[in-house]
Amino acid sequence: AKKSDPRYERFAASYGDQAIELDAIPPDELERIVSAAIESLIDQAAWNAEIEKARQEKEEAQRRIEELLDQLE
Repeated sequence: AKKSDPRYERFAASYGDQAIELDAIPPDELERIVSAAIESLIDQAAWNAEIEKARQEKEEAQRRIEELLDQLE
């Protein structure tokens, strides 16, 4: 934020005096920053459990589809 902007004081009070325009950050660096911020908030054990649950559900759905297709033959 530019200090000459009449809205600067309100912005700085809300967000601090450090700001960077996102388009000034290389895309791969922005991706790293955002990914790290998100990953720091995730319960990794719960995340992994959900991934495993989804894998099992997909496997079960595929099994049922194959059973139905076999019955149609």
